[in-house]
Amino acid sequence: LTAAEALADLIEADTAAQRRQALAQASGRLATTLEAWRARLIEAGAAVEAAIDFTDEGDVPATVARSVRPAIEALRRDIGAALATGRGGEILREGFRVVLAGAPNAGKSSLLNWLAQRDVVIVSEEAGTTRDLIEVRLDLAGLPVIVTDTAGVRDTASRVEQEGIRRALARASAADLVLWLVDAAAPEPTVPDAIRAGRARCLKLLNKTDLVRAPLN
Repeated sequence: LTAAEALADLIEADTAAQRRQALAQASGRLATTLEAWRARLIEAGAAVEAAIDFTDEGDVPATVARSVRPAIEALRRDIGAALATGRGGEILREGFRVVLAGAPNAGKSSLLNWLAQRDVVIVSEEAGTTRDLIEVRLDLAGLPVIVTDTAGVRDTASRVEQEGIRRALARASAADLVLWLVDAAAPEPTVPDAIRAGRARCLKLLNKTDLVRAPLN
């Protein structure tokens, strides 16, 4: 099963890192690790059963029973360490999700176009141009990255724009990284609670600094 999944991942791989991961899994590395865990668990289970069934008869040394707990603890640590890296493998397979968020006209769409090196999103001085999620898959140094442009966050009476903002906040709360863009020439908006409470790390980017007149000495 793991080999079949690895083949499917290899076929769908978009980046070099994804291909390396799929090839490693196809080579049987994961299956070998799982089989080793299984063997250790069976060995520990057999020792426990022997200690329970034959202790009264004196056929099982007491050291056998005492050795089971350290063996189980070592196995638990190994499995825990593997699970801790599981999120990294998931990101490598599905892509690292970055969300561009901020107030209207903070420069989110311009940044997305620059990252994609093409005109993906309409850029306008009119606030509220982006109302839906616009997603672009990028290959950054062999790593898959999914960048999403979102509607500008603000108070508005427009139901369409309100829905766009709701979707923006929902996507941001589920992202791996949120880039909160701030217009250097405008008052800094407060990062919404929905983003603060999400799992994603949030980085503030001060944008349009070239449009701000430098103070005179």
